Amino acid sequence: MARTPLLRALQRLASEHAEASVRGIPVEEVRRLSRAEISRRDFLKGAGAIAAGVTLSGTLAGRELIARASSPPRIAVIGGGISGLNAALTLQDAGYSTTIYEASSRVGGRMHSDASSWANGQTSEWCGELIDTRHKTILQLAQRYGLQTVDLLQAQPMSSQDTNFFFNKYYLQKTADSDFQQVHNVLQGQLQAAPFPTLYNSFTSTGSQLDHLSLYDWIEQYVTGGHSSNMGQLLDVAYNIEYGRETNVQSSLNLVYLLGFQPQPGNFRIFGASDERYHIVGGNQQLPTAIAVSLPAGSVKLNWRMTAIASNNDGSYTLTFSTPGGTQTATFDRVILNIPFSVLRTLNYKKAGFDSLKQTAITQLGYGTNS
Repeated sequence: MARTPLLRALQRLASEHAEASVRGIPVEEVRRLSRAEISRRDFLKGAGAIAAGVTLSGTLAGRELIARASSPPRIAVIGGGISGLNAALTLQDAGYSTTIYEASSRVGGRMHSDASSWANGQTSEWCGELIDTRHKTILQLAQRYGLQTVDLLQAQPMSSQDTNFFFNKYYLQKTADSDFQQVHNVLQGQLQAAPFPTLYNSFTSTGSQLDHLSLYDWIEQYVTGGHSSNMGQLLDVAYNIEYGRETNVQSSLNLVYLLGFQPQPGNFRIFGASDERYHIVGGNQQLPTAIAVSLPAGSVKLNWRMTAIASNNDGSYTLTFSTPGGTQTATFDRVILNIPFSVLRTLNYKKAGFDSLKQTAITQLGYGTNS
């Protein structure tokens, strides 16, 4: 699912063209019908939210703690970002104790707010800023800890449009519609020749070719005018900011599958304006901080950087840490790794028991750098 407004706009464009093709109507008519559907959905949204709240409350109220074994498992959570904190919280809800090890001096990872640089108590985000409506876990956690969210899209008029500006001129929606039709036709043909997904052990000849073709070169080959065109620039910018890497190091499959794959053409609930519309009032970092505070005292160890992991004959794992007090080791029955491969590849995991495929992923998987 797209995370940035620009790529969401491109997905809507792709979805609208697919719907127009299937129904045999102009793209603008698809948009008119979509606006009518969104208005109806907003009217019914209140009742739906109430129903969802009742279901959630019933589920949580009926949950029972899992009975502990006679000897509780020793569980280490590596990484004090939101994933590690949520893992520890989920286990605590189920009756299991954990210890979180965080290499830095704070929790939250990429949920990192700046509340000190601005006047009048304003807050900005160093990293992760927007919360999608489909990010149910984050929204439920914010509600659990009494953190208010603000709807950033609420003030936008229904008929408002994104503004694109390339080569010192505005790129109008009607022009983008015309330009995208050619791109849409190419994408549909490539999806037929390289059905989703393309895997290391299951792929077509076209899928392999597209995987080895950079996104930059795809634009040069399949968009009229390449990067000298408005559409070429739009696609390049969208995928650069979406994945946090230059398009010359991205596989063209990023574009083909994310923009071209439309399991339900015209499904505006997936690709509509409701994505990424929330932000936590006062800063998103309040959520990981609240989770950490709610855990038992001593559950979070800051400035403990794991440097090695090794599996033992009895199925346990020995972890080595660099700490303010020097090198420390500890043994655990279970280890949950919540660190990106870009960090994991710098650690000593030779004795962790990872198979060759996992090690290849650790050493080669790309990682966005725009956070």
